[in-house]
Amino acid sequence: MAVAAGLMMLSAGLRPPVAIAADPPPATQPAPGITNEDAIMIFGGALMDCLQSREGGQSIRELGDAIAMKVEPAGAEDRKWAGPITPSDSPVWTTGRLGNLLVISEPSPQRCEFHAPQLPVDRNFQAVIFARAHAVPDLKPVNVDPGFDPIVYQLESVSGGVRYIVHLEGAEPGAPGHDLRFSLLYAYVARQPATTDETIRP
Repeated sequence: MAVAAGLMMLSAGLRPPVAIAADPPPATQPAPGITNEDAIMIFGGALMDCLQSREGGQSIRELGDAIAMKVEPAGAEDRKWAGPITPSDSPVWTTGRLGNLLVISEPSPQRCEFHAPQLPVDRNFQAVIFARAHAVPDLKPVNVDPGFDPIVYQLESVSGGVRYIVHLEGAEPGAPGHDLRFSLLYAYVARQPATTDETIRP
């Protein structure tokens, strides 16, 4: 019996160790001391990076030295903010200073999306619209009806058979139909075909 018991113990000792799943990396936290003004500047810069990359047929990271806001690959916890319909192989980014308060996804070469909880919504959008008037005057506001989110703006330009769309929508805390205690901001930049005779109607 002693020999049998010893063989059983030896056999057990030769088994490969059981792999223990590591905890997923935590969500990326924003930098200490970040302000609303910082958030507005970072969001606006990242949005312009997205527009520039769509114009050049590149990903955001491929802008290289021309990039305004440095981005890093999002971890598993950060990717959750990009939503369940984001393809698993799509690049998803965070910015160093805002962490997971701003998650940027690139579901296709023609589109990038922004998902931001807790950032000021209308102040961000108004800053983008103001900067657009100086940096990208060809983008013109167009009328869009609010849907689930009460705050919505859209800017478009058509040139050379291509339409560029900057869509901005969100809700401040306590908005009707929104039970969350914090704001939610969603935006996308898209490039799509357009006929050369199309015009933007205000």
